[in-house]
Amino acid sequence: GDRTPEAGNAHTIEGVVTADFQDRNTQFGGFFMQEEDTDTDDELTTSEGIFVDSTLSRVDVKVGDVVRVTGTASPITVRAT
Repeated sequence: GDRTPEAGNAHTIEGVVTADFQDRNTQFGGFFMQEEDTDTDDELTTSEGIFVDSTLSRVDVKVGDVVRVTGTASPITVRAT
């Protein structure tokens, strides 16, 4: 679904950057990351990946970087262009 039961809750997660779209003017203003293979589970109702909105961050990440982020979970809002 498009909602998370964790909406409004703060979490710290660690994973691998899988896609970098940080340019706020021409891209999504964030990046995708997922659990490292050794940390995945077999739970079909949970996701191993997440989009991180980095519009307020000045840290530049690259695909393949292992990063730790802290933030508040929320449903994603899709922008029309």
